[in-house]
Amino acid sequence: MTTQLHRTSPEISENPSHLSNEDIRRLLVICDQDFNKQNLSDIVRILANTGLRVGELRDLCWSNVNFTKSLIQVVSRKTMYKRNVPVGPKTIQVFKARHIREPKSDFAFDEGRGGILSLASRQFRIVAKQLGVGPVSFHALRRSFALRLASPGVDPAVLSLILGYKMILPTRRSFLTLAQKYACAVTVMARLEEF
Repeated sequence: MTTQLHRTSPEISENPSHLSNEDIRRLLVICDQDFNKQNLSDIVRILANTGLRVGELRDLCWSNVNFTKSLIQVVSRKTMYKRNVPVGPKTIQVFKARHIREPKSDFAFDEGRGGILSLASRQFRIVAKQLGVGPVSFHALRRSFALRLASPGVDPAVLSLILGYKMILPTRRSFLTLAQKYACAVTVMARLEEF
């Protein structure tokens, strides 16, 4: 009688909650080499640099992208309120390139034509699996961004403003005005832009 040992393989691990910066860079190298993964490349860069939810990106209209002020107005179905998200120069370049490619579309990622985000989500899982980072979803990019954002010295109120949370965890009291929080958010976002 033989006894089989069951070992946990790294490929069968649970979904990673976030991706490292190196994992994201490796993923983008693969995307940038394949013309058919242009949408995926754009989505990964935007989500990794802004911390947007996938639904917020799906619903983003060009009328809510301010190219001159480098900010986007996000209308979240999850929290049911609007917020302005500052974006860095690399991310605004991604938006400009998309707008040039799709000038007649009302949405940054037009779901009406073949489900851009659905296809990109499948491609994302395939490429991530090839890289050995396990089964992963786009939400891991939001978590990766949040980890970079929660660096020492970032006020929880600013973190809440950028990520779109209505409530701030009661870790410490914030005495910043909304204008000060927004100014801090702009500074933080410029510093965090990686991809």
